[in-house]
Amino acid sequence: IVKDQNGNPFAGENVHFDVTEGSVSATKAVTGDNGKARVEWTLGDSEGTQTLTITGTSDLTGSPLEVIATAEYTPAIGDFKYGGVIFYIDETGEHGLVCAVTDQSTGAEWGCENTVLIDGAEGTAIGTGAQNTQDIIAGCTTEGIAADLCAKLTLNSYDDWFLPSEDELYEMYLNKAAINTTALENNGSEFANEFYWSSTELGWGGAQAISLSDGSKNNASKSGLMYVRAIRKF
Repeated sequence: IVKDQNGNPFAGENVHFDVTEGSVSATKAVTGDNGKARVEWTLGDSEGTQTLTITGTSDLTGSPLEVIATAEYTPAIGDFKYGGVIFYIDETGEHGLVCAVTDQSTGAEWGCENTVLIDGAEGTAIGTGAQNTQDIIAGCTTEGIAADLCAKLTLNSYDDWFLPSEDELYEMYLNKAAINTTALENNGSEFANEFYWSSTELGWGGAQAISLSDGSKNNASKSGLMYVRAIRKF
C-alpha cells in the first residue's frame, strides 16, 4: 500500500516486484484508488529463505521494502528429490526412501552362493536394506555383486546408496508407474519387466528376488544374474 505524506491512499503509483527465486504474477503493478498494488508470488523450488523486493518509481519512504518467506518442501511419491525418485514416505511425512533413476546392473550376482551364510542380512522390512547391504559386504567380499554395486554408487552428489530389502523392493514395484514416469523425465530409464535383487538373504544358496513385472517373489540362486536398482534414505 502506498500513502501520501498525510497517510491517505495514493493512486497511480508504479510499484515494482523482484524475487530472488520463484516468480511473480507481474513484475509491475499500479496502485488503485485504495493505494494498493498486488501481485501473487510463487516460491521457487529450493528450501529455505527467499526474498521479494518491492520498489516504487518515485522516491518512496521505505523503498525498497523486502518481504522474506521460508520455503518448505513436502515430500510426495514420484517426486525427483534427494538424488532419485521418492517411492516411500514414513509416518512423519518428512522422511522416506528414493530409488535411482537407472539400473545399476542388468545382470549381477547376489554373491557367495553356498560358501557364506551372511550374518545379519535377513532383514525383510522397510528400513532394513541399509544394514543388510553392510552385512553382505562384510561377509561376502566379491566385487561387482549387487550389494557392492549399490554401496559404491555415487549419484547426484549422494554416496549412501544401498540394495533394498524385500519389502523396500516390493514398495518400488507398487509405485512402479510413478517411478518410471519421473525417471524418464530425468534422463533415467523404466524398470525392466525382470527380476531384481533384494538384500534379503534366504539361506546358504538363495536370496529374495522380486519381479518388477508382476510383483512375484523368487527364492533365487545367489549366483543368478538379476537386475539391480539402488535406493537411499532421506
